[in-house]
Amino acid sequence: MAENFDAEVVSIDLSANMLSFALERSIGRKCSVEFEVANCTKKTYLDETFDVIYSRDTILHIQDKPALFRTFFKWLKPGGKVLISDYCKSLGPPLAEFTEYIKQKGFDLHDVETYSQELAAELRIS
Repeated sequence: MAENFDAEVVSIDLSANMLSFALERSIGRKCSVEFEVANCTKKTYLDETFDVIYSRDTILHIQDKPALFRTFFKWLKPGGKVLISDYCKSLGPPLAEFTEYIKQKGFDLHDVETYSQELAAELRIS
């Protein structure tokens, strides 16, 4: 993203291991990326800091999604975008085996419509 769009990127993750992979990928590229081990639910930035917030495979780990979405919208500049790529579940009850897997992992999965409604609700509030 930083190289393709000539953007300054701030990359945060709870996993130092994941950030080390990202750092390795950035070596030799013409880009500006800041890497930080941090918790996105506790991290603070000034309001209207970012043009884009991109979250990949993170939201399923967050229990209070509406609070996170409120924070995202505070951090966005006017006209900014939130882009999310994450695991979702289908409509209706999941299979018992999948329910147990979700429980064991501590995931908080929603269907796409629920995520859309939560984001829309926070967008109206902000």
